[in-house]
Amino acid sequence: MPAAGQQAPASSLANCRRCARAADALPEFLFATLPVLRLLGIRALLPKALERLLRPRLLLQITVQAGQAAGGGLLHADDVFGFDWRVAVGDQLLSREDFEDLVREATGVIRFKAGYVYLDPREIERLRAQLEQPP
Repeated sequence: MPAAGQQAPASSLANCRRCARAADALPEFLFATLPVLRLLGIRALLPKALERLLRPRLLLQITVQAGQAAGGGLLHADDVFGFDWRVAVGDQLLSREDFEDLVREATGVIRFKAGYVYLDPREIERLRAQLEQPP
């Protein structure tokens, strides 16, 4: 590690660039290359956390609104229940704000809690559009 005010050696910068390229290539390896290798009977060892790659998905959270009384004897679902979109990543429920924090500047395969999440930019935009729609 270089001292303050010094530049990193060229070999360190080259290693960082190689790591960045490898990270960019990981989704294609996991979703395109790895299935072909497995069909051919070639085993590939992956870390356990990558064996079950998570993807964000949208869930509708329903809550019962206590103390809501409907007048006139007719009940409407909006009077009894509250509806809100949540994003699930594995068994973790995220608020809209937490989801935005997760995807703000990340794409591809990223570390999340004890596992990894695949963030496809097209899927993220689709989820964002759905989050904007009222439940």
